[in-house]
Amino acid sequence: MTKKIAILGGGMAGLALAYELTSIPGWEKKYSIEIYQQGWRLGGKCATGRNIVSYGSNPADYRVEEHGLHIFFGFYVNTFRLLNQCYKEIGGAGPFKSLEDAFKPHSDIFLTEYFQGKWKTLEFNLSQNKLVPWDESSKGTLWDHVLTTIKFVLQTYGELKQPSDKASDKGSILNFLESGKDLVQLLLLSGFIEITEEILLILGGQKEFGNLDPENLSIQILDKASNINSKKPSHQKLVLHLLEQFREKVLRIVSRDFDTSWRLALLDLALANIRGLIVDGIIYGKNLDSLDNQDYRDWLKKHGARKESTESCFIRVLYDLVYAFPKGDTSKPSLAAGVAIRVFITVLFKYNGAIMWKPQAGFADVVVSPIYKLLKQRGVKFKFFHTVKQLHIDGNTIAGITVEKQVDLKQAEYEPLIEFKSLDCWPNKPLYDQIVYEQAEQLQQDGIDLESFWTNWKGETKKLQKGEDFDIAVLATSLAPLSFICKEIVDRSDEWRDMLCMVKTVPTQGGQLWLKSTLNGLGWKKSSPVLGAYVEPISVYADMTDLIKIEYWSEKNYPYSLAYFTGVIKDPGIPLTFPQKDIDELNLSAINFLENHIGYLWNESRTGACPPGFNWDLLVDPLNRTGRDRFYSQYWRFNLNPSERYVMSVPGSTRYRLKVDESGFDNLYMAGDWVNNGYNSGCVEATVISAMQCAKAILTQQNFGTKQNEPIVGENDEWFF
Repeated sequence: MTKKIAILGGGMAGLALAYELTSIPGWEKKYSIEIYQQGWRLGGKCATGRNIVSYGSNPADYRVEEHGLHIFFGFYVNTFRLLNQCYKEIGGAGPFKSLEDAFKPHSDIFLTEYFQGKWKTLEFNLSQNKLVPWDESSKGTLWDHVLTTIKFVLQTYGELKQPSDKASDKGSILNFLESGKDLVQLLLLSGFIEITEEILLILGGQKEFGNLDPENLSIQILDKASNINSKKPSHQKLVLHLLEQFREKVLRIVSRDFDTSWRLALLDLALANIRGLIVDGIIYGKNLDSLDNQDYRDWLKKHGARKESTESCFIRVLYDLVYAFPKGDTSKPSLAAGVAIRVFITVLFKYNGAIMWKPQAGFADVVVSPIYKLLKQRGVKFKFFHTVKQLHIDGNTIAGITVEKQVDLKQAEYEPLIEFKSLDCWPNKPLYDQIVYEQAEQLQQDGIDLESFWTNWKGETKKLQKGEDFDIAVLATSLAPLSFICKEIVDRSDEWRDMLCMVKTVPTQGGQLWLKSTLNGLGWKKSSPVLGAYVEPISVYADMTDLIKIEYWSEKNYPYSLAYFTGVIKDPGIPLTFPQKDIDELNLSAINFLENHIGYLWNESRTGACPPGFNWDLLVDPLNRTGRDRFYSQYWRFNLNPSERYVMSVPGSTRYRLKVDESGFDNLYMAGDWVNNGYNSGCVEATVISAMQCAKAILTQQNFGTKQNEPIVGENDEWFF
């Protein structure tokens, strides 16, 4: 007899789990799968809505409306592999015949720094490699990454040194090796000292070294040193001594200008990271989770970093990336050190192809739609318009699940997709013609949002019974809703109570602007940016102009650039009624950002007023409003619903995360970026890792057989060693 699996939530966790469970040959003979989803669309925080509403005489523009800015990182191996298989099985996604069509590499990263009363911009082009994330994974070890960092440190130090400093460092090889003043000796480990002169001779002959400064010489050695065994603790004192000596040399450099200032900060941070990895035993295989009881900035300062370095753009961008601001207070950043280091290593050193991969359509168009279509093709059932209200326990079993059926459909199943430009898309409203007439009319007349936590719409309450409607339940929602739907569990379990208390969430915002001017016309003269560490709280900006071609715009209203913004918002909590006052204040905050701060990035967007403001006429508005009112023609979203809140990684919280099979109930599993999945940072890849772990646990513990596939990349820190 087949078992029934109920997946509660149709975000990436639920979808990836269903994919894993249906990738087993003959799965349908062992179990069936139903996914319960509130509202009319899948994707969770990755959901997209196409605007199907017309503006007066203007037709619908089918513009992409996202929950936030979504760009994949190059280390998302598990996610890319899943998607690649989906594209292969369903034959592509409309105009995108392969995953390679749907995602394009992006390597230009911009950071901003406030220096001597002015904003400055740094541009980094991170070189691409020959790997592709859906086929291969970076093989470098942690020591390889340390060597790469040392090489970068030496190169940067060489750029900073005065000509007189460089001249004084030149001399014989033996004096250079014996001086103990240069970081190059960090490389002379595990028997490498004895063969160093031989390697130097191989590199080019003794005669040439008199004209080679130590940093360039060290860089050449590094190219030969990647296989050196550096993990012997007996070398620790020597290494730390050399690090301290080198750091003293760095600190003697006077910060003369911005170029010197940011390089010094980067050197300082690199040295502190290397020292910390050695002192705290990470380089020797200790788990990064052991550092999660302290904030990353505090950890850096403990290992010698200056306060000003820890407040530089290189650290701020990391905190921005993972929304590391409890309660949305940007003056009090907080991020677990182990998680921070893991994110840095994977983003900067483990990427495949490029550091980032941009979607070429709406995120759900190219990610969620292919997975949905494949799952439906495989036989997974979807229960749209079903809100999970409460889980009911009986001993160590989930005995029932209360759900609210929000609407009645004309047909047995809801068909959620619309086709636009040969692409299967998700509308930003329910497809009312599939809902019974009376309900559809009432929903539209009252402006009911069926995705809102605060909706006053009442549907039909149903109780799913174990053994009849489900046998196994999987919580694939986000974290914050669990306080409401798992009350019986929380009342009984200290572990659940601790997790919900200690693992924090924060509301976020995502803004999109369609502009009449090109980037160049706005005043941005560089390449297409993904930019971070700007003015808080709207600190991240990405150019997404490529998406305009998959929207529909008349010649009169055609935009020539598309800008995405994201950041945290001040946390109003989860009040009993919809926080309209907070929404109004947040809209004003976004307007103030455009009037007071966007001018640095787009200097041609300023008005001629004194002080200069924002030229609102640059915004595309089919209703042709004036001034600030044009802002409301754009799409600026505030993610306040419990299911939309971002899961944070604050210090001291990792140990309270439960693993996928640690619910305490024999038929309840969990999946999401909030479980202890080994990566433990809020991102799609962590979510997919958790789904793979959950599938493995279900298959093994429920005697369905084990899945024979590749190991889960990145689920533990062994990936680094």
